Amino acid sequence: MTQPAPTEPTLDRQRLLQQADRCVKCGLCLAVCPTYALLQNEADSPRGRIALIQGLLEGQLAHGERLEQHLRGCLHCRNCQSACPSGVEYNLIIDSGLGLMPPPSPFRLDQLSRWSQRPWLQGLLRLLNPLPLRGLARGLSWGSWRRSLQLLPQVQRPVPARDRPGAGPALFLGCIGQINDSPAQRAFIQVCAALDIPLRIPAGQACCGALHRHQGLVQRTQPMQAANAQAFAGAERLISLSSGCAAELQQQFGQRVEDPSAFLQRQSWPAGRLRPLNAKVALHSPCSLRNVLDTAESVRQLLGRIPQLRLEALANGHGCCGGAGLQLLKQDGLGERLAQPLLDQLEQMRPDILVTSSSGCALQLRQAQAQRGLNLEVIHPVELIARQLL
Repeated sequence: MTQPAPTEPTLDRQRLLQQADRCVKCGLCLAVCPTYALLQNEADSPRGRIALIQGLLEGQLAHGERLEQHLRGCLHCRNCQSACPSGVEYNLIIDSGLGLMPPPSPFRLDQLSRWSQRPWLQGLLRLLNPLPLRGLARGLSWGSWRRSLQLLPQVQRPVPARDRPGAGPALFLGCIGQINDSPAQRAFIQVCAALDIPLRIPAGQACCGALHRHQGLVQRTQPMQAANAQAFAGAERLISLSSGCAAELQQQFGQRVEDPSAFLQRQSWPAGRLRPLNAKVALHSPCSLRNVLDTAESVRQLLGRIPQLRLEALANGHGCCGGAGLQLLKQDGLGERLAQPLLDQLEQMRPDILVTSSSGCALQLRQAQAQRGLNLEVIHPVELIARQLL
């Protein structure tokens, strides 16, 4: 697997215009853009958003609510970037373009990234697990808070820091990941122990910064990057159980960042290390896994080590499941519409388990398939591997 070197998080106005001018408006991005597929509006396509940013830079357009809505509607899936024949770095253009907008209040993002790392909140959520919070959520009038409670997973005790000397692989815990990803993180620790892989879990970690950067709040990511640079100094590999966080960390740490399935797949596995599992498993490949980390095949190969497992990959549907960043909390119905083709496949496939490598996708798909009445277990691929260890 070849990964790019770290890139600058944003461009200044002159370089942003130069990069935007590379887009020749050929339209090949339209066929792979999830928001254009649903809304059929040029302003909600990659080339349309680039044109809006060019208009802003050249003084032909003024800031406005509708313009901001089109730009902030981007899911940052990078499907367009993978399809672009001109090599336009759309991710840099859209993130830098959002920086031209009047900055949103960072309060909610800071709540998500900071509060989710607080032991008192983690303990409160574990205490409230048995309570009918999802039913209570239906009575709330605040849309994003209602959606947050509806998505709330069964919270487990977070993985504690456990550093050790040396330059071995290190586990990134994240912020929301400490609430949502702890089962997958514990599974990864278990598999590493079974394979005699020394694993670092550094203290002092911060949020990866993806949510802030995708809202144009790049400056607020700088303290997070500094904290993570210090925490992971000397680590030969950074492993994140959420592919979205891994994609973001790759911009800072480059080739040192690796998807856990790809990391485990290239390890030495003793024969007969995994028990057979006679089950049908649906495999969802997140946008970040396909378009940034490029490790979807590694996930299939790793799960293929389980004897008797029947693995069926889901087609991409509209190109995104709808669990993209803050789209999870929006009440505009777009996320639900994006998930429908995947739910249709699951309804026809009727698997025993659904696996995905992104915590955001897991939250989205867990909620969406439950509403459809499928009641599937949604887990990380590494969790399935850990269950089958002998």
